[in-house]
Amino acid sequence: MTATHRWSRSIRTLIPGVALAMTLAACGSSTPAATPTPAPAASGPAPAASAPAGPAASLGVTVDGAVVTIVGQGRGDSDPFELPAGSATMTITACQSNGVMPIITLVDGSGGNAGIIVDPEKVLSKLAGGTYHIAAQANPGCLWQVKLTPG
Repeated sequence: MTATHRWSRSIRTLIPGVALAMTLAACGSSTPAATPTPAPAASGPAPAASAPAGPAASLGVTVDGAVVTIVGQGRGDSDPFELPAGSATMTITACQSNGVMPIITLVDGSGGNAGIIVDPEKVLSKLAGGTYHIAAQANPGCLWQVKLTPG
């Protein structure tokens, strides 16, 4: 093998490594960014009827007359609330980040499912009345809202 042929072969072997190094340099440092530590959850009253801040936010329940509003982020169970016997319209607001509907389960006081809802609006009929809570299934960054209007 001649010296020119060896030199040409070395260059062909070296080019992919140089291209990779240039790509990494153009994209920035390969050192991973520091992961922020979540702030500890604050104790106190439940959040108001606006979307909670932060991934560790818990579900908040507010009652205005007969209308129950539950606001939350990600997955979790709400505090208990009262609903009268009869029917109620459940309105669900999709995740603010991506428009995907959370899966909401209305759970009665004995732990039975009174309904699994994924539609933006659903009329729930033949509710026994009493204590209920919701269980939400959504991605961690999903801010959502559920409103229950009896009648």
